[in-house]
Amino acid sequence: MRNLEQIVFNKIKNITTNEGAFADKKIKPYANYTLDSIKKYTTFYDVIDVIKKGYDIDWAINTYLKKGF
Repeated sequence: MRNLEQIVFNKIKNITTNEGAFADKKIKPYANYTLDSIKKYTTFYDVIDVIKKGYDIDWAINTYLKKGF
């Protein structure tokens, strides 16, 4: 299952956003996070659980990944 976690981690690190004051730039809000940080400060395990149920990885990340608790 570590392979699934690594795949999801890599996809999360490559997420770009272009919202608000930075609308003209592509910002990667999770680029500097480690796997442990993402596990600790996001809903990473919720995303993993949804993927295990058979849902698409990208959809699960876009729908269930939240920062902070």
